[in-house]
Amino acid sequence: MLTSLFRGVTLARGSQFPRLSRSYSSQVRVRFAPSPTGHLHLGGLRTALFNYLFAKKSGGAFLLRIEDTDRSRFVPGATEGIVESLEWAGITFDEGPGKGGPYGPYFQSERNSIYQQHIQQLLECGHAYKCFCKPERLEQLRVIAQKSGRTAAYDRRCLNLTQTEIDTNIANGEPYTIRMKAPDHSIEVDDVVYGKVHFASNVLDDAILIKSDGFPTYHFANVVDDHSMGISHVMRGEEWISSTPKHIALYQAFQWDVPQFVHLPLLLNPDKSKLSKRSGDVHVNKFKENGFLPEALVNFVALLGWNPHSTQEIFSMEELIEQFSLENINKSSPMVQRDKLVWMNKQHIIKKCEDPAEREPLIRKLRHLLGEKFTNLSVSDEYLTKVLGAEKERISKIEEIPEACSYFFTDPDYTTPEAALFLEKLNKSLLVPVLETTLEKYKALPNLQTPDAVQALFKEIAQEHQVKVTKIQPILRYMLTATKAGPSMVDLFCILGKDRVLERCSTLIGKQTS
Repeated sequence: MLTSLFRGVTLARGSQFPRLSRSYSSQVRVRFAPSPTGHLHLGGLRTALFNYLFAKKSGGAFLLRIEDTDRSRFVPGATEGIVESLEWAGITFDEGPGKGGPYGPYFQSERNSIYQQHIQQLLECGHAYKCFCKPERLEQLRVIAQKSGRTAAYDRRCLNLTQTEIDTNIANGEPYTIRMKAPDHSIEVDDVVYGKVHFASNVLDDAILIKSDGFPTYHFANVVDDHSMGISHVMRGEEWISSTPKHIALYQAFQWDVPQFVHLPLLLNPDKSKLSKRSGDVHVNKFKENGFLPEALVNFVALLGWNPHSTQEIFSMEELIEQFSLENINKSSPMVQRDKLVWMNKQHIIKKCEDPAEREPLIRKLRHLLGEKFTNLSVSDEYLTKVLGAEKERISKIEEIPEACSYFFTDPDYTTPEAALFLEKLNKSLLVPVLETTLEKYKALPNLQTPDAVQALFKEIAQEHQVKVTKIQPILRYMLTATKAGPSMVDLFCILGKDRVLERCSTLIGKQTS
C-alpha cells in the first residue's frame, strides 16, 4: 500500500513539517475533479461514476472539486453543465459546489491562500525553489535535449541562487515560477489496477508548482487539495500514471500519508484509437440529446473497464453499487461500442415499461415528443402505455415512436413511396373484398374487444375468402399503418380501437373503389 511508503524522510535544512498522518481505512473519501473547460465527456462520466460507486459501496463520501486554476482555458457555464450532467446521470455528490462541506471551498481558484501557505513551507524546507529562467531559455533547453535524444528536463540553474540574488531579481520585477526540488531516489507507484510501477530518479524533473501568475499547477494544487480534503483513494485516468511520481514526491516532502491510487484504463474507439474528449459526440449532453436514457448510459459506462464476473449485463444503479469493487477493474483499455449502448437503451426501455413508477417518465417524455410533432393531439396516459407496450421490443429510443409509429396518432399516409411499394405487393383481387368483410364483421363485435376476439375475427375473415390468416393480415396492416413493419395485428386492432379501425377501413375502401 502506498500509505506505508516514504515515511520518516528527513527534510533539508533540518526542518520538519508537523506530521499530518491519517488512517484512510476509517472512511473512504473520493473525489471527481474536472476542469471547467467544456462539456462532461464519456471518460469523465466513467471516472465520476466509479468514484461514486466506490463511495456508496464503502459507506464513504463522494466530493466534486472544480480545478479551475488554468484561467486561459476556463469556459463560462462549464461548471454548471458538469453538475447538470452528473445530476442527469443520477450521480450525486456529498460535498462540492452548491452544497458546501467541511473542506471547502471546492473551487481551486478560491483556495490560492492555502496553496501559498503550503508552497512557503516547501520553500523554507528546501523542497522548492524560485526559478527566474525566461521561456526562451527553457525552450532552448528543450531543443537541445530533443536533438540529443534525451527527455527535456530543467537543469537547476536557479536552484543555488543566493538569497541576495533572489531578492534582487524580485526587486527588479523579474517574473518567476516555483519549482519542486525532485528527490534523488526512485519512486514506486503502487496502483490498484496496474500494480507496482517503478520510476527511476532520472525521470523525475523539477516540476513547476506555482506559475508566474501566482496560480498553482495541477500537480501542486491536486496534492494539497487531496490531502487537506482527506481523500483516501485517487481514482482517475491512466494518463496520469506518469505524473504520479511527482505527486508522491510532494506527499513525501510534506510527510503526509499517500492515498491509494487507482488509475482507470483509457477508452478506445472501435478502431483502437484513443477516444477524444474534444469530439462532440462523446459529450454526455450529446447522448442525452440523442435520446439515451441516463440509466442506460450509466450501465454502459460502468462496463467500460469494470467486470462484474457474471453474465449479467443490465444493471440498475443500486445493483452497480452492490456489486462494484476496485479489484474488478481491468487493465486492458475497453472499446466504446455504440451499438452496445443502443442495445442497452432498448433493454432499459423494456425494463421500465414493466414498472408503472419507472414507466411514468417515459410517458411524459413521449407526450412531449408527440406535442412537438402533432398539433392538438389529445391521448390518454392509458393509450400511451398501450403504445409503449406494443413498441418496446421494436424501438431503441423513445424518440423513434412519433416518426416510426405515427399511425397510432394520425391517419396513415398512403401516398408515401413505402406505402406505394407495400400496395404493389398486396393481392389486389383480395384487397377490397377483405376490407369490406372486415368492415361488416368488425361492426358486429362489441366495442371492448379482447385479443382472443380479434384473433377469432381474423380467422372468420380468412375463412370467408378461403385463405390463410397470413394472407389477409398484410391487407389489414396496410389499411391501418401503410407500412410493412410494426407491432402485431392484434395489438394494432386493440390499441387503435374499434372506431379508428372502422374509419380507416371505410377510407381505404373509398380510395380503392373511386
